[in-house]
Amino acid sequence: MFDPFAVGCPVSPVSTASFYRGARGISLFPMGPATCEIAARLRAKYNWIRTPDAIQVASALQHGAELIVTNDDRWRRLTEIQAVILMDFMEPSTRC
Repeated sequence: MFDPFAVGCPVSPVSTASFYRGARGISLFPMGPATCEIAARLRAKYNWIRTPDAIQVASALQHGAELIVTNDDRWRRLTEIQAVILMDFMEPSTRC
C-alpha cells in the first residue's frame, strides 16, 4: 500500500485500507515458501522492485492472477503479469 501522506494526498491510510478490504475481486492468501522463492526470483530479475512488492506479485502469480493493480508506474515493466496502474483511471483533478 502506498503512503498517501508521503505523496501529499489528503487521504488517510485507514480509508485506503478500507477501500481495499471492501473491493470486489481482491483476495488474501497465506504466504509460504513457494511465494518467497518466486519473490526472490523477481527481486533478482528486477533490481528496482522492493521485497514487499515482490511478495505481492509472487502471490498473484502463484494463485493465477491475470493482472495486478498498483500505483507504481514501474510495474509496467513486469513481464510475468499485466500491471494495471490506478492513476490511469483517475480524473486529472483527483490525482495526487
